[in-house]
Amino acid sequence: MWAERRRRFAGQAAHELRTPLAALRLELEEALIHRDTADPFAALTEMLRSVERLEHTVIALLWLLQRDASGQPRGQHRGLERREPGPPGL
Repeated sequence: MWAERRRRFAGQAAHELRTPLAALRLELEEALIHRDTADPFAALTEMLRSVERLEHTVIALLWLLQRDASGQPRGQHRGLERREPGPPGL
């Protein structure tokens, strides 16, 4: 049973990480393709948002692993801080 849960979790984690990674790749490619006309600040801001979405996804996945390993009920977490999305100062 534990092996099946780990397999499902790994599949779900991979799926959750692919979307923000694909968005980040697209933003990087667009910035390179249109480097003569693109606004570097806007491009970097979007890339930073994508990185933060990835960070939040990883934090959530780590929290789920920690919760499952410790047997904690949902809504109680220790050691992993959840922050509001978005870059500071924007």
